[in-house]
Order: sequence, then structure tokens, then C-alpha cells
Amino acid sequence: MLKRYQFIYVLLVMIGIATHASAIDIAKDGKPLATIVLATDASAPQKHGADELASFLKQVTGATFTIAAQPDSGLAGIYVGPTAAKMIDPAFSVDGLGTDGLIIRTVGNDLILAGGETRGTLYAVYSFLEDDVGCRWWTPTEATIPSKPTLSF
Repeated sequence: MLKRYQFIYVLLVMIGIATHASAIDIAKDGKPLATIVLATDASAPQKHGADELASFLKQVTGATFTIAAQPDSGLAGIYVGPTAAKMIDPAFSVDGLGTDGLIIRTVGNDLILAGGETRGTLYAVYSFLEDDVGCRWWTPTEATIPSKPTLSF
């Protein structure tokens, strides 16, 4: 009897994973499929993070990404910073993260890159670029930036 319940549990977990495993499209054939969303009152490190994200995504995909205070309907949103994240998740919080903690999370077809003040959001951007996009910085003058005109994660 226990094995039947274990089987049902595993099946339900697999169904849950399958329904949440859809990809978020960032660019297709060198055209942007996402907008970088930054709150109008974003801090200087958050603004720098959004600028760095746009710059490196352009280098990777060839697409020019817009940084805006509101998402573009029909496109995925990449929400940079805690205030921007609250636009799609009003309960979003960075409490307890300290100055360096970060959160990389999806909400539907959108992405949140945020963290504690002062460096957390910037660290979230760089972590995403390294871990999900494949950028590598070896020294201040040497980097490996992949070429991916179509980018999903």
C-alpha cells in the first residue's frame, strides 16, 4: 500500500515540475523578446545592474534591450531590483538578505533579479549572466561572452 502512495506522490511531483518547466524567451534571432524593467526610484547600483544587463545581453544576442519603468505588453519582463520586483509580486521582499544577498526567480514568464542594498541586485545580474547566459570574466581585461542570437532559459 505504501508503494502506491509513493508512486502517486512521485507522479504528482513530476506533473508539477513539467507544468513549471517552460522556458522564458529573452531573444530570438537577434531580436529582443524581453524588456528590462527598472523602477524610477532605483538606486545607483540597481541602475548600473540594468545597464550592465542590457549591455551584455546585446553582446550575447545582438539585440538592443530597452530599460523602462513599465513592462512592454507582449514581452517578458526582466525586473531589476526589489522595487521593480514588487510590480509583479507585491509581497516580494529582500528582508534578511543583508547587503550582498540576491534573489533570481521567475514569476510566470518574467524574471526577477534583485537583492539587498547595496550590492545584492548587481550580484543577481552578474550571477544570471554567468550561470544562465554563460558569460565568463577571467580578468579585468579578459572575458568570454557567448554568441547566442536566440536566448531562452
